[in-house]
Amino acid sequence: MSKKPQFPFFKENSLINRDTLTESEKWAYITDNTLKYMSFGFLCGGAISMIMFKSMVARASLTAYGAGCGIGKAYVDTKYILGHDVSAVTLWTAEAAVQKPDSSNSE
Repeated sequence: MSKKPQFPFFKENSLINRDTLTESEKWAYITDNTLKYMSFGFLCGGAISMIMFKSMVARASLTAYGAGCGIGKAYVDTKYILGHDVSAVTLWTAEAAVQKPDSSNSE
């Protein structure tokens, strides 16, 4: 009988049912989510930069990078909430689309 370990600080990933949300609920979630992730990234980047670097430029760069990572995560969640088919757990791959020649323009 194998039982999954329970971690109180980590909950399983669950997607929000975006079809049941009203527009105002969607925008409230998006605003809250963006501010939360941007702040978290800013604080983590700032804390790590204070420990690792002496230069003010390096500290500012790492802090901005952390805030950018937070905004990027919020952007992916925003695209999902607004109905764009993007999954936050998808492994991103680049694919090149081959265009077929149009037969009506050939001479």
